[in-house]
Amino acid sequence: MAEQRMYIAWHGRNGAASEGWNHPAWGRGRLWNRAETYQEIALLLERARLDMIVFSDRVDIAGDDPAGAVGRMDTLAVCATIADATQSIGIVPAVSTELYRPFMVARLISTLDHLSSGRIGWSVQPMLSDAAVTAVGQVLPIPEAAEDRMRRAAEFVDICRKLWDSWDEDAVVGDPETAIFADPGKVHEIDHEGEFYSSRGPLNTVRPPQGQPVTVMAPADEAERRFAAQEADVVILPGLSVEALAADCAALRAEIAAAGRTGRVKILVSVNPVVAASEGGARIAAAQLDEAYGALALGGMRIIGDSSQVCTAVKALVADTGADGISIDAVWLPSYVIQLMSYLVTPLQREGLFPATYGAGLFKDQLASA
Repeated sequence: MAEQRMYIAWHGRNGAASEGWNHPAWGRGRLWNRAETYQEIALLLERARLDMIVFSDRVDIAGDDPAGAVGRMDTLAVCATIADATQSIGIVPAVSTELYRPFMVARLISTLDHLSSGRIGWSVQPMLSDAAVTAVGQVLPIPEAAEDRMRRAAEFVDICRKLWDSWDEDAVVGDPETAIFADPGKVHEIDHEGEFYSSRGPLNTVRPPQGQPVTVMAPADEAERRFAAQEADVVILPGLSVEALAADCAALRAEIAAAGRTGRVKILVSVNPVVAASEGGARIAAAQLDEAYGALALGGMRIIGDSSQVCTAVKALVADTGADGISIDAVWLPSYVIQLMSYLVTPLQREGLFPATYGAGLFKDQLASA
């Protein structure tokens, strides 16, 4: 597995947040709430040829304590600014199936897919915390049973996909002589009446360039993992040990096979690498990150060391878990990104384990390429 092409995602597990504002390398001139901050980091990731930037998100104050609050930007809006600055990297905003309604999500993601020329995915979050429900106010009652929540989330995803398909690929005519924009016979109502939702459709944006944008999930429990096996194109598995990640990866592979989707799903394991020119320098950097962000603020299995140590550990992790690659659970800090790209991604590219350039095609085509 380690000798095959590796996939690498950058996962902003805490969303587009200001948590690093007090890190010594943040810089007084850099503002966490400006588009150029996220564009700067996205461009660094694109130059390193990462496959995608994936966001998780939250709408409540962590810990429900304003004294410990950090600012969080809406990831859909941030992804629009990233799309404007980049050319090739996949961009995946977070979408809560409990906070939004299917029609609006389908419309937003379709719009972003057009604006990015076919580079958008959606990170499906099928759960909303109690604090988020309190903060937002009126939301649909959340089923108590995990399987009921997953059933509702599956219906949500199904409606979005039906809406994206409500325009045929060749529906747009754009004929100035007849003043006909779209062939009415190729724009369809979906007439969905389900257990939790109803939608007549059709969508009022045209079919996304990808047809069906890439679906990413980062399951937090077994029920979400089974849901991901049914619906996701990319699954990000969290874990703090090789053994736990290998067990979850094997279970997910079995669930994917049972769903008849073998070969169609990429599995990435979460890592939190801290790498520098020397192991001592990496440990100093890790201590600085922990002080600024909190030791538990970052997800993924932590790997600390020099370039050789971290690259060896990452290759072994992918091989031992049977994964397709890694998801770097990291922070919006340019100096940290540069270290990772220089000491981890570039050496993997030299070994032929990770591409140095993007190929032709849309985001989903890039993922399908060997």
